[in-house]
Amino acid sequence: MSFLLSNNNFNAPPLNHKEIGQEFCKHYYNSFSSYGINGVTNLYHQDAQITFLEEECVGLIAYNQKLLNIGLSKLMFNNLIGTTQPHEINSIIISVTGDCCVYNNLQNNNWGKFSDVFIINQINGNWFITHHIFKVIS
Repeated sequence: MSFLLSNNNFNAPPLNHKEIGQEFCKHYYNSFSSYGINGVTNLYHQDAQITFLEEECVGLIAYNQKLLNIGLSKLMFNNLIGTTQPHEINSIIISVTGDCCVYNNLQNNNWGKFSDVFIINQINGNWFITHHIFKVIS
């Protein structure tokens, strides 16, 4: 049995997915902790597929609306553990677990465990989030 490779670009340099993933996570979580969703909007592709607390959103506008509707103003993150894998050409899967503290309009500040999964793609030399799943575990 055999299979056909869809892209025979064997001369492409391999991505350093671990380094890229580490830098992405550092920037994403520091920016979100400091500035909320406004700190990371430039990281999302305009048509990103996002699942936040089991609700699917397509695009950043829908994601922003979801966060506004639940009154989420800020998330703080701690004890992050990330794992990366190369996905497709110029694409990386990043899985992150850790602790988060949710700040909302009611001043409820609750720490809990979370899981994040990202697919980031390099488009025109820049990295964008094209898929994102966020879940609170505790």
